Amino acid sequence: MKRTAGEIICPIQDPGQWSFLKRRFRLSSAETYVAIKICQAFNVGQIAGRRNRSANTVRRQRESIRAKTGTRNDVELLTTFLMALRWEADNAYGG
Repeated sequence: MKRTAGEIICPIQDPGQWSFLKRRFRLSSAETYVAIKICQAFNVGQIAGRRNRSANTVRRQRESIRAKTGTRNDVELLTTFLMALRWEADNAYGG
């Protein structure tokens, strides 16, 4: 069964984790919102509709996020976020 974006559960749920990622990758608030929605499997059109922005604006924000994170696609973005959170957790607790 195919799931819609609203049914996808993003593995990054804690607002504190998103705050860390925002600081770590120097994302703007708008870019952070777009990153959250990307990780929830929303497409550009869906994100644009929710933000009342053009699809081109969201595409530019997505490209900026990718440049700041060194990623090429949405899977790499989520993987990079999860790795950054793991690294932070390991180092915060002396792991």
